[in-house]
Amino acid sequence: MPIQDVDVGSLIQKRKVLSNREKLSILLDQVTPQDQLRDAVKGKIPKHFKRNTIRERHGFEKELEYYKLGFTTALSEFNLELWWSQAVQFGAFLSGDYKTGYCVATPRYGKSFLCGIMSNHFAYEGENCYAVGSTQEYSGIIIQHAREILVNAHPDVKAMLSFDEKDVTAVDKRLKRGLSSFSSEGFTFRNGGKLEGLSAGSNFTDPSKIHVIGRGGNMFGDEASDISPIALGHMGRREFESDDGRKLIMYLISNPRSLNNFYDFMTNEDLADDEFVMWLDVVTAIEEGSIRYTKEELMRSQFTITEDSIRENLLCEFPTERSAFFDSSPNVLDSFDPKSEDYDYFIGVDSAYKGADSIQVTVTVVDKHNHFTVLDTKDIKPAEWIDGITAIEIVDKIVTLANRLNAKAIGIDAGGGAHIVQPLKMRRLGGKLKCPVYDINFGGKPTEIKVLAKDPSAEYAYNRRAEMHLMLRGMMEAQRVSFVKSVWDSISRQMSFVSEIQKPEDRLVKIRPKSEIKKLLKHSPDELDSVLLSLHVAELFYLGGS
Repeated sequence: MPIQDVDVGSLIQKRKVLSNREKLSILLDQVTPQDQLRDAVKGKIPKHFKRNTIRERHGFEKELEYYKLGFTTALSEFNLELWWSQAVQFGAFLSGDYKTGYCVATPRYGKSFLCGIMSNHFAYEGENCYAVGSTQEYSGIIIQHAREILVNAHPDVKAMLSFDEKDVTAVDKRLKRGLSSFSSEGFTFRNGGKLEGLSAGSNFTDPSKIHVIGRGGNMFGDEASDISPIALGHMGRREFESDDGRKLIMYLISNPRSLNNFYDFMTNEDLADDEFVMWLDVVTAIEEGSIRYTKEELMRSQFTITEDSIRENLLCEFPTERSAFFDSSPNVLDSFDPKSEDYDYFIGVDSAYKGADSIQVTVTVVDKHNHFTVLDTKDIKPAEWIDGITAIEIVDKIVTLANRLNAKAIGIDAGGGAHIVQPLKMRRLGGKLKCPVYDINFGGKPTEIKVLAKDPSAEYAYNRRAEMHLMLRGMMEAQRVSFVKSVWDSISRQMSFVSEIQKPEDRLVKIRPKSEIKKLLKHSPDELDSVLLSLHVAELFYLGGS
């Protein structure tokens, strides 16, 4: 049986982990000075890429060939000069060697601008092209850039536009006026080519709201990190919607915000011959010339306000499954038989009332060596909520489970679970529930007994929520916790969005608000919260805290 006077400090091991600010400072020291870089027509030729599969596969000479093709085409058709990486990507499509491209870039790179150039060109060549955004608003931004690009286009390009006007001067006037029907919906060329704005439906699963379904044509998508998996899947099957079945172009560019299919594309090590990945970060942008800040200016810029902003905008890193916060390798078990030893059982309940959030129940066991194993997590909330009935049914389920397992304690979210906490405590007082119930307030103060013991998870936590996240990180680092695979599969992605949000000078650790995590996940991190509660209530039970 676990000892009652367990050393609090043994549960948490402090270890120095580089912050994103520290990573940025180190990365910026790797910038190649401008006088050591080869000149491009605009800016310089960058040496540094996080990933550039064109250069990796074919070498610099092929990349140079694509650059020349992309740069001269943009200049001759639209009177525009492109940065090196922009011209290389454009040229890769122009060559016919590539049909699919994925790109991560820094802010102010000109993502929508580049999509506008590419879509304008191929529409001018007589092809169906679509400007795809996660919402109609974002697709409209690409269309707007395309219109602005056409204002300064070569007269031959303008003359091909299918306006009623017969001369280029009249067309030019319409472009400059930016008629709403033109600027928001797209336009056509006399040879049958067109550019149309489409919404990818953001997080919608309703096919009627995902405009890319059933469309055949070249697709140029901005902010791809926000495009739903369903929409990305249909974009990837675009050739099946074409008249002749030939493979068409798909180009996706974005900041690295979430772990959707776009993340899978960017990290795919088995790309097809006609697929490329170009992954830039702040070093690439500085070398190329698209960002003209010194290291000191960047470290004071608006992009360094938060750790997440640094990661996304400058380091250009996705929130990986082992995030900057949870960066230890997990101990994952394919199976676990709790009958083989005498264990203490603990239950964590992340509760909710009416609405979309689940009522998640997690079971954790602790062995005689004080090793924690998270066995299972399940949603026990019924599809229909009936006032006065459903809450009692849920309480009955929790009581039955706790008594069957002979659980030592139940930890429950005091905020979302107020309607469950009191009935459970009444069952305890009435003798129908054998174990105590701890109502845990995520927004409350850190555990006093742990603060007095100088446990880092409590001593450096802003609130109880931060304490529990620090607790889990410490337990993972110390290899004091294991997860059954099904549990890990449920929480790993949720953990990837957990990050610290305090400024470097702040002493106490704050965790990114749950509302932000919900927005990024598109649902509540109920499974993770329930796991945290099951681990924390075990701590409280052994320490006699509250």
